[in-house]
Amino acid sequence: MPLRLAARGLPDGLALVDIEDLDLSLQVVALRSPHLNRLANAADAIAKAVGEAIKIET
Repeated sequence: MPLRLAARGLPDGLALVDIEDLDLSLQVVALRSPHLNRLANAADAIAKAVGEAIKIET
């Protein structure tokens, strides 16, 4: 569970465990076709929305 969600409160029966050497980060890559033509603006909007939704809060 991302820390930003755990900060809201953990469900009953769950506890936060701090493990220093465990990295669960993911790299997200968006691939685009060069042939989108009129759909290029829609693809840009989707990529921007997804990027904002998964942005790391520091």
